Amino acid sequence: MSVSKAFQDLGAALQAALEEAKTTGTRAFEEGEFEAAQQAADRGKQVHAMIEAVAELAARWEGDVKSEDAAEDTWEVPVGSNGHEDELIFPVLYVLDQIGGNAHATETLDRVEQLLQEKLTSEEFRELSGAWGGPLRGMMESLERQMVRRGLIHIKGKPGNWNLTPQGRMTLMEQQG
Repeated sequence: MSVSKAFQDLGAALQAALEEAKTTGTRAFEEGEFEAAQQAADRGKQVHAMIEAVAELAARWEGDVKSEDAAEDTWEVPVGSNGHEDELIFPVLYVLDQIGGNAHATETLDRVEQLLQEKLTSEEFRELSGAWGGPLRGMMESLERQMVRRGLIHIKGKPGNWNLTPQGRMTLMEQQG
């Protein structure tokens, strides 16, 4: 079985589980079993989150396979070698997590900048901001590309709406641990 087929099968199984949770929840609600309805709703939320995670993984897999097939050089940049995006990824993930896992990129970067100003001396902050070329907003597209490529965030809805992925949360926990 190919990896793509496995993702499809897993997605279909999760979709069936979601439909079952909906049916069970609806039936329980109609019968006045509100606790059972709430449990079904909670199960549905969990399954929905898994569906999104599988879809992200499948998209990353397909993107990686297509990139390899096209012989494109899409390797991940080692930490510290690409200017300063890598140094900013952890603070971005931290801030995104603190504000609920999703926010607009400009809000996130403004909060990262504020956090860094609070944690660093003014001389350290001036040196760092000089190295990245001014306000963080100027690095938004580059940071976004890096984090999407690594599966740390995904863009949902309008451009610039950053959403922390399960991989992003795991990376954050690894950095904190």
